[in-house]
Amino acid sequence: RTPIIIQLPIVPRKVEVIISPVGSDSAKLKTLDIGEIADKIYTLESSGGKNDGCRKLGLFNGYGYMQSTFHWKCYESQEEVRMLVINWLLENISKYGLEQALCRYNQGTITNDCRYVVNYKSL
Repeated sequence: RTPIIIQLPIVPRKVEVIISPVGSDSAKLKTLDIGEIADKIYTLESSGGKNDGCRKLGLFNGYGYMQSTFHWKCYESQEEVRMLVINWLLENISKYGLEQALCRYNQGTITNDCRYVVNYKSL
C-alpha cells in the first residue's frame, strides 16, 4: 500500500487543430497535429534533446523556447516547456498559418519562407 503520487501537469501528447480555409468554398479543411509539430521543433532545435543546453543545469528546454541572444530560459520539466510550445503554436498558427508561424518561432520575424520551414518539411 504505497501512496500513489501524481505529478502535474498532465500534458496531452496529441492536440489537433482544424484550420479553416480562407477564400474559396471548394478549399478543404486542413487538420494539423500540434503535438507532431512540437516534436519536429524539438528535433530541429536540439536533435531530440541531445543538444539541450539546459540539461547541464538539471533543467529542460530542447525546444529552443524563449532562448536567443537576449535571454536563455530553462524549465523544471520537459512537459512544462512542451505545453508552452504547444500553446504558442496554437496561438501563432491560427494567426499566421504554419509556415509563417515556424519562421516566427525560429527567427522572431514573420516571413513566407525561411530555411527553418525547409528543414521542418524535410523531417
